[in-house]
Amino acid sequence: MAGESEWASRLLASERECREVMRKLSLLEERFLKLHHEKATDRDSRLAEVWKKYVILEDEFRSALQSETTRYDQLFERTKRAEEKASRRQEELEATDRNLKCAKDLLMKLNTHLKEVKLTLHQEKKKSGVSTQIHKQETMTLKAQLQAQEVKIKSLEETLSESSKLRLEIRALKEKLACLHSENIQLTETQKRDSSLRCEQEAMSAKISELSGQLSNRQAELDVAMETIRVKTKIIDDQTDTIRTLKKELNEVREESKKTENDMRNSRKKLEGQITDCARENGALRDEVEKLLRRKDDLKDTIVDLRSSLEMVNEEKKKLEAALVEKERQLDSMNDKLSEFEGFWKAKVVGLERQLEKTTLKVRELTTALRTSEQKCARHRAESEEALSAASTMADLRVKQVEEAAQSRILQLEGEMRQILQESANSKRQIEATLRNLAGSMSTMPRFIVGQPLDSVPVFL
Repeated sequence: MAGESEWASRLLASERECREVMRKLSLLEERFLKLHHEKATDRDSRLAEVWKKYVILEDEFRSALQSETTRYDQLFERTKRAEEKASRRQEELEATDRNLKCAKDLLMKLNTHLKEVKLTLHQEKKKSGVSTQIHKQETMTLKAQLQAQEVKIKSLEETLSESSKLRLEIRALKEKLACLHSENIQLTETQKRDSSLRCEQEAMSAKISELSGQLSNRQAELDVAMETIRVKTKIIDDQTDTIRTLKKELNEVREESKKTENDMRNSRKKLEGQITDCARENGALRDEVEKLLRRKDDLKDTIVDLRSSLEMVNEEKKKLEAALVEKERQLDSMNDKLSEFEGFWKAKVVGLERQLEKTTLKVRELTTALRTSEQKCARHRAESEEALSAASTMADLRVKQVEEAAQSRILQLEGEMRQILQESANSKRQIEATLRNLAGSMSTMPRFIVGQPLDSVPVFL
């Protein structure tokens, strides 16, 4: 009887110890569940913040792309306007060429008429017996008139050659405009690539949302499993079979948690790869933008060269106008001298003067038309150059701002992901250490209570 009472007392003591151990295990499980729930909520909140930041970056990138597309559309419209202005300039030059040809024909007719007048004067002065001195003076004046007219013809020929040079410059401008058109086509292709990248980003966002839903489902399953484990731990008394089944279930839950962790790691790796791809594509877009900026600088250099050439042309035109003014003065003096002739020759000289006045008026009209056209072209070019410079500066500033913001946001995301990984690793280590301590404490229990060592107890992650 004494032995049975001792055995009964030992059994009661062992039962009490088992109950205390089970109570401690339940407390540890509750703490573990709380920690797991807190970590899960922290991860969900951080993932939500990261997702919001990613959405903000996408919106900023889209707005930058839209601004760039509008800027390039504006540049394309400006190139069209420049083409139209060049065509108008060419038409004006053709009209001036026609007027110059007409003036040249009139001057040729005047030369022939003056030669005829010279012959008639020579013949009639021979008949009238006028002195040789007057005859020499008249011949000298007529020669001077002929030389002045020849100089006018040469100046007109020079203006024609200058107009041909301007035509060549207009052709070069048209070729440059064609190059700009091809560059605009390349820009449309880049926009199409950007649209495809947007579609891929939307698909990735859908995948991320699916993965977040799967994570929430897995967490719910884990919560249900832990609740079942709590119920089973309360029912367990001393049966080793039930403990083994619980261990099996815990192992299964552990495997499922490992699978979920592996899935999360794979998804993170995929996301990191996609982020690197996006960074590469951004680098390619930056290279294209740099090429366009270089092209813009080249166009600026060509515009400067064209300005210098136009200034040279304007200087030459000013010289020609001064020469024309001098010639007009000479013609006026010649007309005054011719007015001193006798009445018989006054009618013929007056007719010649009228013809000369008509030609001078036409030349003046042509010069005024050329001046007005040159002023209009200079104004339009100055306005277009100012608009291009302003647009280029604004585009450069916007591109730099977008690049800096994107780089800063990417660095922030990388730092946050690293912090999350470090915290998850630290939590794993702490949980493993606590479970090992529990296993060491359980190993000190009697052998008839514990069926297996608790070293094989799974670790929840």
